[in-house]
Amino acid sequence: DVETLNTELTRRPFTVLDSSLFNFTLFDLQNGFGGFNVTLHHFISDAWTMSILVSGIVHIYGLLLHDCLTDDLNFPSYIDYIISQREYQNSSRFQKDAEFWNSVFDTQPEISYISNKNRHELNTLAQRKSFSLSSDLYSKIDAFCKNNGCSIYTFFMAIYTLYLAKINNTKSPIIGTPVLNRSGFKEKNMTGMFISTVPFKATVDIKISFSDFVKQVSSTQLSIFKHQKYPYDALLQNVKQKYNLSENLYDMVLSYQNAK
Repeated sequence: DVETLNTELTRRPFTVLDSSLFNFTLFDLQNGFGGFNVTLHHFISDAWTMSILVSGIVHIYGLLLHDCLTDDLNFPSYIDYIISQREYQNSSRFQKDAEFWNSVFDTQPEISYISNKNRHELNTLAQRKSFSLSSDLYSKIDAFCKNNGCSIYTFFMAIYTLYLAKINNTKSPIIGTPVLNRSGFKEKNMTGMFISTVPFKATVDIKISFSDFVKQVSSTQLSIFKHQKYPYDALLQNVKQKYNLSENLYDMVLSYQNAK
């Protein structure tokens, strides 16, 4: 059973030390079909990397099917990205990004939780949970987004922000938002771990309409994405030192909920 095999392979833990942090498995089915499973540790890969690898494998397979010579897939080296990161940290852009995030957190951030249970749970085992929208509801959401010039991602970000504001009784909830963090053509064709997290902070004003709030969220997103290159750990340390937060409170305040 392919699904059982896939589940077994993807849930098999890596040995972090003295390990390649990746596993490639080919399998052959009795009906003449087959496939492959690629499992990569998040230390060395993000979803974009997986897309690059799978596309490359399919490309080579297609050439082999037609008895064509396979071309070399020379991906840019991740070392180049490491070097560029070092240069960035000594640049004026780094200072501007630091100033931007300092202005975002001009007041001490408020705690935003979905649940107060298992805040310090260390178990990383998880399962994907999916929700299906009816075609009618999706059409209405899609029409709203087109009429208001926003993406569906922004729409749900606005919904999520309002939800957090309500259950936490706060006007400025904070959401940890994953970002691609690949700024150029070279980085978008490079395998490795790039994805980062940026804190999304929006101010909820009950006096404005939902449409206006969505536009506000969209504008805030654009500002934040311009400064997504700034290291997340540096941002956390800056906030911790700025407000003299203890380790426990620091973890509580800055353990942002992940918006997927």
